[in-house]
Amino acid sequence: MQFLRELTVGQRRLFFVGAIVLAVLVAFTAYKRSYKFGDFDVQRQFGIHLLLGKPIYQDRLCYNYMPIAALYAAPLAPFPAPLGSVLRSLTGLACLIYALRTLQRMSPGTASRTTSDLFTSAAMAIIFAGHYIMRFRAAIYSTIATVGWIALPAAYMGPSTWYAAQSEWNLVAIRALSGPPDDNEQRIQNQSLKPALLRLLTAYPNGHILKVDHPLDFPLLDLPPRTAKLVAAAGLAGLLAAFGYWSRKPYRAGYDPARLPEFAALLILMTLYSPATWLQHLTWVVPAVWLIAESYRVPPPWCKAAKFSLGLFLLISLGLNRELLGRDLYYVLLSWHLHTLCQLLLLGLLVYVRSRAEAAAETEGLPARSGSPA
Repeated sequence: MQFLRELTVGQRRLFFVGAIVLAVLVAFTAYKRSYKFGDFDVQRQFGIHLLLGKPIYQDRLCYNYMPIAALYAAPLAPFPAPLGSVLRSLTGLACLIYALRTLQRMSPGTASRTTSDLFTSAAMAIIFAGHYIMRFRAAIYSTIATVGWIALPAAYMGPSTWYAAQSEWNLVAIRALSGPPDDNEQRIQNQSLKPALLRLLTAYPNGHILKVDHPLDFPLLDLPPRTAKLVAAAGLAGLLAAFGYWSRKPYRAGYDPARLPEFAALLILMTLYSPATWLQHLTWVVPAVWLIAESYRVPPPWCKAAKFSLGLFLLISLGLNRELLGRDLYYVLLSWHLHTLCQLLLLGLLVYVRSRAEAAAETEGLPARSGSPA
């Protein structure tokens, strides 16, 4: 293959080791699905309900997913669970490769970069993230495309059945935003921003679902629940307002170095503001990690604060894992929402990456952006 011939010897070895590890993981996943019931089987049943014309939310099955999610699961439903899990893994791998190739094409100077350089950046992005448009016209097109995509299951389910299912999901979403926390939100695995803020502001009594029986699980503050919710809401609104201010400026015509960092930051906000964010949902940070890896390899060297932030992110996301720490210590550290901190660290690094990219663009003679913050 031409691709392999253009890599260095070390990169070819890394590629083959990664391929072997991937094959072992896929085989293990297929074997595990042959005897153990898990989330994949639930989602597969979700797709079966759609294909058989049953109510897709029967027995509260995947009630927190839009009807469009049943359309995602339906293609795997006809296959046995082990084969379906293999096909899902390979589809995810293909999507990851496509995403990285798209980021390469969107990044400046790709045409002048060697295959070896691009492989290094892609490998860094995959390893770093391993443990897991602002123009008016574009916004209109994006909104229309989103609404059309959400309504796509109506073509198979029929308009009335789809509308009933979508309305049922809408009520679940409204209750998640305005009512008491859902069971999925009340778990220490949830790494979104709201429960992280509440964890810092309140003290959970013994026996509470979010209370871990461990000496390292102690309260920082003990605000009344109503006050804690108001402070958390203010924090959520403040971060959103800061992002709006940071990304408020119009883009330059043609290439603009701010476009990709702002796009990647928006994806991170999506996971931070989701009612429930598991570690597997943090694949949305891959674009951010790619841009950070690219920026780190381009001179001038990073400042000490940025290097420290990157090192802290790597320590948490890669070093603090269940296999290394054991179940009890891992869960108590997870209860401190360290992966929420990882997402915030990536946001901060994207601010730094954008500032470096814009400084380089101005050095190359690109006009300054009107209305941009200093």
